[in-house]
Amino acid sequence: MKDDTAFDWGVHTLPDERQLSLALGPLELEIRRTAGEIRIAHHRQGDRRSTGDSKWIRWVPASDWSGELALTPAFPDRPVVVRPDNEFWLTQGSEARIYVRLPLDVEIEALGPHRASLLRIPTRVLSDTWWGSTEEGVLHYYLDTKARRAMADAEFLEHLAVCPVQLRNASDEDLLVTRIALHTEYLTLYRDGTRLWSDETRVRYRGHDEESAVSVGGDPPPEARDAELVRPAQETMSRGFSARTFARIRSSLLGW
Repeated sequence: MKDDTAFDWGVHTLPDERQLSLALGPLELEIRRTAGEIRIAHHRQGDRRSTGDSKWIRWVPASDWSGELALTPAFPDRPVVVRPDNEFWLTQGSEARIYVRLPLDVEIEALGPHRASLLRIPTRVLSDTWWGSTEEGVLHYYLDTKARRAMADAEFLEHLAVCPVQLRNASDEDLLVTRIALHTEYLTLYRDGTRLWSDETRVRYRGHDEESAVSVGGDPPPEARDAELVRPAQETMSRGFSARTFARIRSSLLGW
């Protein structure tokens, strides 16, 4: 039997011989428990497919599995490059705050005495982009959603995390902000009601030929001080971490 269930981050119980159908942003999930197996299929809105052609990925869980599944949000597995909704100049000594909305991955786990991670699925497939020079560049994702100077209520969606970035120009030159690279491996994920946030990233630009000082807050951002921890950062940023900016690409904000 099939159950169409409203999506919710957290624990879902799947009885034997039942199927959950869940939608999260553009991603649609089907999770079936049958014949002693967990079967998962997924597609995204706009994908070409015919009725009944779902491609099932199959697992055999431990015999004591109770039917509980955890659906947990996770940041993309690679740094992300994003543009502001409008380019702007950050003058000498000034600061600006922007908000990056990141599409999340869904991690699916079978709970119980033998907890098992089954699958991690991006809610959106992001494009690849090369960031940096030919010799020293790194593969990133490119995000076509624009970073914003302010957030409206309607812009908070369940498959997106809002990442505040505080920019400061400590150089003796004006800075044109046209692109931003955000390293998701250093971000912690929080939940405030139905809204998902990261901790704050702080960037202090020190000039074209110097490196920017970069740090992360490690706590819920000021906009959501009572938010609860959902997922710790994948990596811990070292104290005094810095990244070169505008060394080779003057139109970029952060060169990692």
